[in-house]
Amino acid sequence: AVRAELEQARREAKKPKAAAAGPEIIWRDQKEQVVALEVRHEGSLRDLSDQLRAQEHALALVVAAVNDGKLSLVVNVDKSLEGIDAVAIVRELGPIIGGGGGGRPNLAEAGGKNVEGVRQALEAAGARLAELV
Repeated sequence: AVRAELEQARREAKKPKAAAAGPEIIWRDQKEQVVALEVRHEGSLRDLSDQLRAQEHALALVVAAVNDGKLSLVVNVDKSLEGIDAVAIVRELGPIIGGGGGGRPNLAEAGGKNVEGVRQALEAAGARLAELV
């Protein structure tokens, strides 16, 4: 029985793996070179934001996810946009999401407990970034 299980495990290991699916995009808004996305994702939003900004060819991206009753949000701005401060934008979103955050001028993240504010926060961040780009 153990030998059969071992053979089965070996066969499974040799099968080609399905390509890892990207995050499920729940909501999307795009203005000019700014993209705002709500996704279903449990990993690092910082890493995901880099991938999505490149994939979307965006100068600025706001991505949010709700997990375990908490809202996480990342503002990712291309380094060429020196006048835009992602930290300032994240701090503007704090009251909307019931939390706060910080980071670097080109990459900032926030967290909060007001999960119902996810769309409002994304719309506000997207509009603010679109004004600045």
